[in-house]
Amino acid sequence: MKRDELYKITNKLQELKLTEYQSKALAALNALGEAKAPQIIELTDIPQARIYQILEELLEMGALRKKPGRPMKYVAINPDKALGNIISWRTMKHERELENLNKVKKDITSIMQKIYSKENKQNTDRSFLEIISAGEISEIETKKACDKAEKEILILTGVFEYLPRMLSTLRKADDRKIKLRILFLKPDRLTQESRETQREAIATLQDSLVNLEIRYTSDMPLRATIIDDDKAALFSVDKGKRIPIKDMALTEDKNMVKTLNQYFKYRWGEGKV
Repeated sequence: MKRDELYKITNKLQELKLTEYQSKALAALNALGEAKAPQIIELTDIPQARIYQILEELLEMGALRKKPGRPMKYVAINPDKALGNIISWRTMKHERELENLNKVKKDITSIMQKIYSKENKQNTDRSFLEIISAGEISEIETKKACDKAEKEILILTGVFEYLPRMLSTLRKADDRKIKLRILFLKPDRLTQESRETQREAIATLQDSLVNLEIRYTSDMPLRATIIDDDKAALFSVDKGKRIPIKDMALTEDKNMVKTLNQYFKYRWGEGKV
């Protein structure tokens, strides 16, 4: 195997969250088929003091086999099976970590709940708007809100670039017969790159969902996801600046949600199919 091929495979393996040494060892063994630890060291720059630990870690993941004997030999397995085993191992590890986190959460919650004053709870419950960070946090809250939908989900978006991370949630809503209406910004108001992103998003939506309606608008001062006319809404104001939107507002105030619902339907009525 050429050095550049080994380098390329090593980089790709690191995308599976393997360490650099784990990736190098697995790539080298894949090329050698069967090898002793010194042969793997020769093909990589893994320190001799680390090689056996690295190989044992890969064995634990099911990414290779070892042949008993002296000296020990390590054997590559079919790449599809090896990578599948790594993913399964990592999934189980994450599930165990999640179980532990939930247990810790339960323990801490029971302690904190005792000192969580009624006054603080009332203040929190009365909050009209909650400001949250755009990005991962806002997407988590959007998914939670969509899961509560009983009638409709209304979305105002430019190109829906975050659709891949929302699609599973929208499919579940579609399975519940929730109506999804999306108002996009007209393609002629977008850059070529954004038009392509929008086109791909719409194609994916149309292929994936049944209860879907799409329209376009030439102006979109607001980005929003609105759940029913009384559940929840997440929104941000887009003033046309080039800087990315950093914050979003979340509200479960029924009057505010109803107002945003009516705003959407007004814009929907103006929109073009």
